[in-house]
Amino acid sequence: TYPICCWCCFWVQGIVVVDDTHKKNIMKPFVQTMMPLLGPILLFAITLNTVEVAGMTKDEIGNEGKRPSKNQGKAPLPKKLRGLQSEENTCPELERTTLCVLIYEPVTCGVNNCDYDNECFAESVGFDTQFDCFPKTCPESTYSADDCGGLSDYNPVKCDAFCEYFNECVADGAGFDILAHCEPARI
Repeated sequence: TYPICCWCCFWVQGIVVVDDTHKKNIMKPFVQTMMPLLGPILLFAITLNTVEVAGMTKDEIGNEGKRPSKNQGKAPLPKKLRGLQSEENTCPELERTTLCVLIYEPVTCGVNNCDYDNECFAESVGFDTQFDCFPKTCPESTYSADDCGGLSDYNPVKCDAFCEYFNECVADGAGFDILAHCEPARI
């Protein structure tokens, strides 16, 4: 991967250095042109066993493309996702070399209800997302916006970094401890 990455970096730097005043105008078409090519480049690199996917090379991936659990025969690792620890559950830990798309479509997996940002992260620690995981959902509130001050009291909050509610009152109706689990949502 080193020659591919260096070639791309020098190419990008060359474009930027040639015309530094129009950097944004040059980079947007470059990115739009290069994005469709990155998939085949990475696929080629994987076939050469030079790129790790979720911490594993092509040869280390198990039968039928399934990754073996890195925790087989070991004590469970503490739940850790983006540096957050949970004392009540133990979940497989993400490796620093995990390579996944950063799209936030949270899933909950396994008997310990381990939360991951998307299916790729869950698969990287050994979960079979078809059978072991389900999309993370938010609890419904027993209060409506009208019960909590009406439309004039719109002050959205996000609880557990995922569930967004009209205001603190509506989040309280969904069972959240506002001080411990909620924060103002970006408008």
